[in-house]
Amino acid sequence: MQSPPRCFIVKSFTPYASLEVMLTDIGCALQRRHLAVTDHLHSNFPNFELFKRQFAQVSKHEGRRFVIDENSEHNYRTDGRSLYDVWNLPRFSFITDNPARKVDLLKDFPDIGMAGVVDLDFVDIWDEFQFPGRGVIPFPHGGPDALPQTPSTAERDIDVLLVGNISSALDTEEWLTASAGPDPVLRKAYQRAFERSVSGDESLWRILRAEFQDAGVEADPDFVAGAVCHLETHLIAHRRRSILQALKGRKVAFYGNQEEGEALSVSDDVTVHDILPFRDAVDVMMRSKIVLNISPSFRNGAHERVFYGLSRGAFILAEETRYLHREAEEELGVFFLPYDVSTVMDSVNAILDRPDAELDALRDRAVAHYQQHHTWGQRVDGMLDAMAREFWSGENA
Repeated sequence: MQSPPRCFIVKSFTPYASLEVMLTDIGCALQRRHLAVTDHLHSNFPNFELFKRQFAQVSKHEGRRFVIDENSEHNYRTDGRSLYDVWNLPRFSFITDNPARKVDLLKDFPDIGMAGVVDLDFVDIWDEFQFPGRGVIPFPHGGPDALPQTPSTAERDIDVLLVGNISSALDTEEWLTASAGPDPVLRKAYQRAFERSVSGDESLWRILRAEFQDAGVEADPDFVAGAVCHLETHLIAHRRRSILQALKGRKVAFYGNQEEGEALSVSDDVTVHDILPFRDAVDVMMRSKIVLNISPSFRNGAHERVFYGLSRGAFILAEETRYLHREAEEELGVFFLPYDVSTVMDSVNAILDRPDAELDALRDRAVAHYQQHHTWGQRVDGMLDAMAREFWSGENA
């Protein structure tokens, strides 16, 4: 009988982002599956000696072992080769964002590596670049185990919560100029791509690929990746700003940074706060009836705020995604935002106008469904199965 695999998790110190929290919770899920987990918290002032000792220790283990990191940040090399390949040490990298934002890092991926992407459409980008490694698997965002009991509707003092930065102060015309410069053909392609992206659930990669092709724009994968990043940043900022300005008549809390020069005009019902650590944001979710998740670049996946909010009993009002169609259709805690921003409050009121008892019953169903389908436990089960097939079977051991 084999001993459980050993896992070394390399986490980044990100108090305001969710990376550290997610990797910690993934480690807890692995430990509940009896893996021997060691982790290292990386920062701008790392303890390199401790890190090297931990890294070497797991590599020397004669049984099953592997390393987890996020976004392919830790590409170590020796004598011109990946250290993972030299040491025959399998690596799983959790790609938490669009891979278009990590192209340079992923080009340096080890042959003995496997990656997990949070949106099923992101596999297209991996295939387009043919990054090194043993391939990519779906590894959607997830969340921790649900609390044994979550507050009732009456106990939640925030009607609507929005957590997220507005990372661009450009309006669409300014964005087009910044992205396309003086080229009218390229500008038209970007404009059509943006118009297509504000509604529907087609991936941004496919939209830009099609628009560049139709316009006759020469666009290799690196160019398309850069364009995806430009479009994604503007689309998210545009939607967050527009929806935030449309919220009124309910108690709304917004936590996030704004770009310098951002002119954000909101109703008196919206209280604007500074960004707060992700762990604290999760606590605020427990006080909220609805958590807005405005991340329109995930067309066949979902942001981690969706699942952390569900784990705390909040209802999620999110951008439409094919990945959560069942949850939305069966009212399992998820509702979709309208593409028409002027009707956002109709969607909010359609949830909150229901009697508290009805909302409490919906919450119980939603939390139970979440616990069964969307925790990190379910996610790591799929990852471990893939790792076992690729690295620990008799053929690949």
